[in-house]
Amino acid sequence: MQGDNIVVEAHHLSAAEVITSFLLKTIESSANRFTISVAGESGSGKSETATAIASALEKYGIPSIIFQQDDYFIYPPKSNDAARRKDKEWVGPQEVKIELLDSHMKAFREGKSNSKKPLIDYSSDTITEEIFDFNNAQVAIAE
Repeated sequence: MQGDNIVVEAHHLSAAEVITSFLLKTIESSANRFTISVAGESGSGKSETATAIASALEKYGIPSIIFQQDDYFIYPPKSNDAARRKDKEWVGPQEVKIELLDSHMKAFREGKSNSKKPLIDYSSDTITEEIFDFNNAQVAIAE
């Protein structure tokens, strides 16, 4: 999401090192692209953890891309916040286009070169689209 302020702290880096060391041999021995999912509600640290994992992988020469969950919300941030306040049942997987995110992860695993994905701009509270280039990535991280 454009305008998101991602602050990676020591505990994110520490978690990323553990995750990366656990997956490194599997990723390096795979002839195919590899995917990782980082799950949690808004504000739980998914973006920071995904960014830390990408950074840790880069140290081993493994390029990655990050699919930000925020880009897959049905409504832009301010509208989504209003929907959450109006109906607490709105909070959760139903507020995200999970099927679309899954299809983009599948396209990555299948070796596609890119996909057209939503792009949320936080400051303008809008959703546009962008072409997301997969060509240089060995790992995709969905958060």
